[in-house]
Amino acid sequence: MCFSVTFSAALDDIFISLVQSWKCAFIALVQEIDRTLHPIHLFLKKKLHSYFNTFAHHFNMNKNKDHKSIELARLYYIEVMKIQANKAWSVSQKTDAFARLMELLFIEVTKVENIQFTTLFARIAFACHQYHINKRTQYWIHFFRKKQRNRVPDQERLDLYHLGLKTLSQCIAGLFDEAIPDEILNTIPADIPYQYTELKIKAFRKHAKVVALQDDAENDCLLAHDETNPAQPVLVKYNIAERNASFNPTIRQLRNTFGFPVNLSLLDVEVDENGVYRPRAIVVEPDFLIDVSAVANCFQGSGAEPIVYLLNKYLPFDKASH
Repeated sequence: MCFSVTFSAALDDIFISLVQSWKCAFIALVQEIDRTLHPIHLFLKKKLHSYFNTFAHHFNMNKNKDHKSIELARLYYIEVMKIQANKAWSVSQKTDAFARLMELLFIEVTKVENIQFTTLFARIAFACHQYHINKRTQYWIHFFRKKQRNRVPDQERLDLYHLGLKTLSQCIAGLFDEAIPDEILNTIPADIPYQYTELKIKAFRKHAKVVALQDDAENDCLLAHDETNPAQPVLVKYNIAERNASFNPTIRQLRNTFGFPVNLSLLDVEVDENGVYRPRAIVVEPDFLIDVSAVANCFQGSGAEPIVYLLNKYLPFDKASH
């Protein structure tokens, strides 16, 4: 073990100096030493990989960093501190300001993309994927946005404020690769009373056809029966930020227009450990056929003319012979 400790100390000096050198040469050296020393001791192998990962992280964190991103991060952090220091605002007003600043942040980092984002959710999802924002931070982004839009009890407002401060700061750090300043970091409580739980998926179905009978809007669920097992009711979860929140307008149409019961086709369905369905897409009345040609004829040069559909019903037509 004495040899391992001595050699480990030597590795400290060698690799700390090499961490600033050329990437390719360093990777080749690490791989060669790793291959040579592998039979000696697992400790040494772990040591080598530790330095390799440190270098890779250092390289990836700085290869795309430029003056503009550093300056933008600094400006956003200053705005966060301005919100914190504003004595004229209540806790709720500061929380709302964090939400607005977060929205502006994601607009800023995606403005160069030649993409038409129809919702803020779509913009956030794209940016998180593009900048490799970790899954936990993404969870808190959507959790904070959802909480902030709803009325929270008075005793919960300070907790939501701290959650907004922490989440926004982590977003800036992740999008611009700039560490959170101590002035902000020291004001974030170590414990915020919201729990992050990793969801366990026990099954996956490419497609499921169900009949939805009832909407539980408070819990964002539909009560339904699956045609493969009609005797057992199931819950279909909607308004899931990372999966199907973009189908929320569809759910509103179910409540206001279609009513219940209604046939649904669920696509890319995750089934969690409680048997709850988590579809990626929701199709209403999948077996209802529409004459798309008739619909297309309603759009004339002057605009949409739905009456054309009815007029065409009275016109004679030739039956096609097959």
